[in-house]
Amino acid sequence: LVSNTGCSLGGFGDYTSEVIDLERSVTYDLKLQSDFDDQHGTVWIDFNDNFIFENSEKVLSNVLFGTSVATFNLSIANNATIGEHLMRFRTNWNADIDNACIDVSYGETEDYTANIIAFTGVDEVYNDVQWSVEIVSDKLLAIDVENLNEIVKLSITNSIGQEILIDEFNASEKYNFDSSNLATGYYLVRVFNENISKVKKVWLR
Repeated sequence: LVSNTGCSLGGFGDYTSEVIDLERSVTYDLKLQSDFDDQHGTVWIDFNDNFIFENSEKVLSNVLFGTSVATFNLSIANNATIGEHLMRFRTNWNADIDNACIDVSYGETEDYTANIIAFTGVDEVYNDVQWSVEIVSDKLLAIDVENLNEIVKLSITNSIGQEILIDEFNASEKYNFDSSNLATGYYLVRVFNENISKVKKVWLR
């Protein structure tokens, strides 16, 4: 894995549109480099999809890197939960970074989407499945799944890990959700069944 990004506005970069396939039981090279020395970096994958990055979900913890390229091992467990999950990478200058959310004076936070697969080729039947979460208005979501005719579950979780909706629908039909009772903020939207799991992070005003 290679991360090629710059400093983000406000120290946060949303790259969740980038889906990274990661196989169970495989160790990957993660290459890190910064314009500054004494950078500490930690990576979490939200395997249980509760929008909380817990200590048990760290896949890389407090590695030290700087102006030269450093390579680290990022290992995926053989029982890692199949499907898409949020992956968060954080840096902190001259100090450890153990918390996925707490503010730091000098650092970067970047979110990606990690897609855990059993082994190359096992999910080919679902490779054509695409989906979108369209914000029709400030408080109306339209969930549209393409190339799938199966019953799927829909879960929406707020930023403190509370599941505020669990429902199911046929993926061949668009699902509309009125979110007028939800507070402004980020929400994790997940569509899944026993064969597939997809997640997106959505901002609602």
